[in-house]
Amino acid sequence: WLFQWAFANTAATIVSGAVAERIAFKAYLAFVLLLSLLIYPAVVHWTWSQDGFMSAHRSGGRLLGCGVLDYAGSGVVHMTGGVSALVAILLLGPRDSVTFDKLEGRRKAPPGQSPSLQCLGVLALWFGWFAFNGCSTGAIVGRELQAARAMANTAIGGAAGGVTSLAISARADQKNLGKGHLHIGSALNGILAGLVGITANCATVRLEGAFVIGVGSAAAYWLSSRLLDRWEVDDVVGAVPVHLAAGSWGLLAAGLLTDPQLYREAFPQHASGGGGSEESGEELSDHCCGVLYGCSGNQFAAQLVFASVTVPWIALTSGGLFLLAHSRQELRVTRLVEEVGLDQMIHNDDPNHAAEESAMELTLGGAAETAALGAY
Repeated sequence: WLFQWAFANTAATIVSGAVAERIAFKAYLAFVLLLSLLIYPAVVHWTWSQDGFMSAHRSGGRLLGCGVLDYAGSGVVHMTGGVSALVAILLLGPRDSVTFDKLEGRRKAPPGQSPSLQCLGVLALWFGWFAFNGCSTGAIVGRELQAARAMANTAIGGAAGGVTSLAISARADQKNLGKGHLHIGSALNGILAGLVGITANCATVRLEGAFVIGVGSAAAYWLSSRLLDRWEVDDVVGAVPVHLAAGSWGLLAAGLLTDPQLYREAFPQHASGGGGSEESGEELSDHCCGVLYGCSGNQFAAQLVFASVTVPWIALTSGGLFLLAHSRQELRVTRLVEEVGLDQMIHNDDPNHAAEESAMELTLGGAAETAALGAY
């Protein structure tokens, strides 16, 4: 229970980064409640329960003979958060402080406040990811090799994503930032994209496969990030490119790069056809591994079925809530609150509102403008 609680919490916090600075707090709380009670439990049951119709853990009757291979949650956790985040920011619209260059297809947003804290946060996430992926074995005793492999691949995937994203940034941002300029935010989001991508297949690919997945995750992050800019969609921290785009790539990569031997080791319950399984582990691995290892496309097709089922489910359920809040004008804060800042206007504990008034004066500079914004 504690493990799934943490995963559900992760899916919810993905959305918070995308909608920062403008979503109404009550609307976000309502979404977290819906995600925790309905959206995430359905997805995780379909995919990881022994009774789930798409689960690879079923003893028999697996989807396309294989079931979905999402070892630690690229789809279950990260795509769930990513799809919800995309729906939310489409309805919210961009922040007032953000503009878009239509000719270059780039977003112009206020700079991040603390690169040092960003680095610290990513390093903390990376450290936690070793437990996120390594402990998805379900046990350590007796599964030491699988846990170690998952953790090693996690390190490779994150590192490959970070280096690749930094290299792309050095080339792509040369015009805007100057030759030789390295953008720390690109490296950090590349690391996270690599970690997201390797999560689905951390125990079933070899180290070279983990490297390829990390590189592909960075490419997916960059491509989707540029598309959002061209479509004038404001994602504050890049949550959709990192979690939805890289998560989708990682999910599909499991159907391309899963090693037959590692598949058998990752699913020992099928090793001898026990528990009512109609096939042995040898037979399963012959058609449930990656296409690039000469296996059939059954596993890849199962991954596609997962996306085709879960994406509409997540979009419709989360979108219904966000649409309801939007129709009642309860989705987004007022322009005054956004200009001054939610920390001062909403989450301020000062009973005399002195800090709030000081922030309004410093930000807006006059009572007339304050009154006009308040009516917005």
